[in-house]
Amino acid sequence: MANTDAIVNDLVVTTFNNMKIKNTNRYITYKFSDNLTEIIVDSQGDRSASHDDFLAQLPDDDCRYAVEWFDYSNSTGSSLIFFLWMPDDANTKSKMLYKINKDNLKRSLPGIKTEIQGSEKSDVALDVVMDKLDRV
Repeated sequence: MANTDAIVNDLVVTTFNNMKIKNTNRYITYKFSDNLTEIIVDSQGDRSASHDDFLAQLPDDDCRYAVEWFDYSNSTGSSLIFFLWMPDDANTKSKMLYKINKDNLKRSLPGIKTEIQGSEKSDVALDVVMDKLDRV
């Protein structure tokens, strides 16, 4: 396996800042480059995308990081949620790499207050996310 300290690609930070400041995306998913040395943008959903569109981007057999923008009905109104997606069918090395580099990535994405980790789609379903947001 490659070095466990992955570089966060500049485009990761740029797309996140555009999402946060300019409201450009509903979600962004991130993955490791083919050589496992860099965290890169995997996919993006525009503001009209739904949570189901986001869920469709999460592979059944590989890990991902993601950030999704939520508008909801408690006192804060909207929030950026960080997801660590580690499905049971992902290989152990991939799970370890994603877990080890999570904080590295999160430091590059300021302003995220809520994190959800999931291994199956029901762990990151809309009702689960909304329940977590209601408790923040």
